[in-house]
Amino acid sequence: MRIVIIGAGEIGSNLARSLSAEHDVVVVDIDEQAMATLGEELDVETRHGSGADPEILRSVGLDQTSLFVAVTDADETNMMATSIASQYLPKDATRIGRIRNRAYLADPSLHARFGVDVVINPDGLLADKIKRLLAIPGAHDVLQFEDGRVVVVAFRVRPDGPLAGKTIARLADHRSRLDFVIGALLRPPGPGGSRQKVIIPGGNDELLAGDLAYFVTHRDRLEDLCAWVRPDEQASRSVLVAGGGENSIRIAEVLSEAGFKTRLMIPKEEQAKEASERLERATVLQADCTELEDLADILAEGIDTYVAASKSEAVNVLTAMMARKLGTPRTVTVTQRYDFMRMIKSVHDGVVLNPFDIAAAQVLRAIHNLKVLDVHLFAGEDAEALELVLPKGSPVVGVPLRDARFPKGSLATLVVRDGEIRIPHGGDALQAGDRVVVFCRRGSMRALERLMDPDLKR
Repeated sequence: MRIVIIGAGEIGSNLARSLSAEHDVVVVDIDEQAMATLGEELDVETRHGSGADPEILRSVGLDQTSLFVAVTDADETNMMATSIASQYLPKDATRIGRIRNRAYLADPSLHARFGVDVVINPDGLLADKIKRLLAIPGAHDVLQFEDGRVVVVAFRVRPDGPLAGKTIARLADHRSRLDFVIGALLRPPGPGGSRQKVIIPGGNDELLAGDLAYFVTHRDRLEDLCAWVRPDEQASRSVLVAGGGENSIRIAEVLSEAGFKTRLMIPKEEQAKEASERLERATVLQADCTELEDLADILAEGIDTYVAASKSEAVNVLTAMMARKLGTPRTVTVTQRYDFMRMIKSVHDGVVLNPFDIAAAQVLRAIHNLKVLDVHLFAGEDAEALELVLPKGSPVVGVPLRDARFPKGSLATLVVRDGEIRIPHGGDALQAGDRVVVFCRRGSMRALERLMDPDLKR
């Protein structure tokens, strides 16, 4: 597949890094140095210039392009680039645009006029994810399928909890009682290691203390699951958000409107004043989270969750670590750097979120060969949870799951048939048209696609 990416910022460069191994990728950006660096690091074509320049766009082979992604920091550039590109792209090409401006987001007809098929709004996606996380006691990650009727929630395995030392098979009674399945385990790296291990578990796999276990369940069974896994914890109630940019303001807005008692720390007076005028239900404090005495004083006022969402990755990491040290029960750190994600996870047990993972899932949905309804990345891009529609001619139709020979590193965790949600067992057989939620390591995706539909064009 040929993919054109406009913008080599954090999202654009990470997308290029993720997609270039299996696709022909072209990246366009006005930053000449960024283009030179990306061209040296990755097997991609680069073009130095504006993504809204018709001459530049005509030079990247749009007539052979299946996916066009405009993700610069400027909404106007993204919309103009998509509009111009639409004149040259094939009719079946997918056009994705990053849009952050609230006025633009509120007008879907505007997206259509500029040729944007799919809108990416990382700030909104991140804020919504944090809202869902904080509503679940002790959750480290949460994914949704089927408009929220299916929930995937990740809990850390505690040494003294009900999961540690148990194999998947030994949890069978609890699984039947609570109606869940564990789709993946993320195991922390050992001494000297830097990458966590992704385990798509079978019956003999054992849950170890420190693992992050991804549970798949019905929305209406989530409360019972939490009561079993986290009986001593409650959902967040009082939240302190530190930042100053649009990201942190959007998070504070979403949390406060959802009923969380929310405070927002902003260091600059003018920014704090503007945020205060915009936020009706959150308290805005002109204070700097890097002033540790001020941070400690505010955290001591009944705050149970600290969200570090400033523009500085280092500040987010350090202040989250300090908040945890000061006794704040939950912390959420926002970072786009995977090395920072690994570092903070090795130091304490806080939640770490990467906006790229959340936004990139919308792009991955467009490049899968199967009919994919939804995709979520986790484990720092090493694994996916996706919902797909089983084709009529698939060789797994009518075959019991225990005999379906799913590729190593993949697991069918849930089936939606005629609107009914089912947690399948080994003797259950899939049917054509089933909507199946599958957990899969990234390296197993092509084998999964071939199993599901051997007639796919490669």
